[in-house]
Amino acid sequence: MAAATPGGAIRRLLATLADMLLLCSLCVAVALPVARAVDWAALPGNLEDVSRLLGDPTWIARVSGVLGMWIALWWCYFVVGWGLLGATPGKWLLGLRVIDHRGRCPVGVSRAVMRLFAYSVSSLTLGIGHLILLFRRDRCALHDLLAGTRIVRRPQPTSTDSPPA
Repeated sequence: MAAATPGGAIRRLLATLADMLLLCSLCVAVALPVARAVDWAALPGNLEDVSRLLGDPTWIARVSGVLGMWIALWWCYFVVGWGLLGATPGKWLLGLRVIDHRGRCPVGVSRAVMRLFAYSVSSLTLGIGHLILLFRRDRCALHDLLAGTRIVRRPQPTSTDSPPA
């Protein structure tokens, strides 16, 4: 079995940007029905209006509902992508996949959840956890090291059969 080729920094960045574009589009689609129900003319113009708005249970319920749906969507997107499919749509588009320390793909839900928590740690370090991959030959970021995963290039299908003569 040949060693998997690490996914490069640029390819990983482009995959992440594609994922963020898709995920943000999904979040907007989730928020649109709620946004249409908001009285935009009543938005706060001063601190008194802010306190009135924060005391409105309907407004709080709508905002909480949208935030809850966004968080659930975010978790599902990455856990299903990494854990069950082996790649998010952005990674798939850029020819990447997530493997575990044994080379298995997909990595499973528990490792995907671990990777998502570790991804948050990489981000909370002001992005330094993501930049570590620039200094490593295997191109592993902090979240990959913590979760026991790697991002590798998806193997290209090979045709060992010659066409019939």
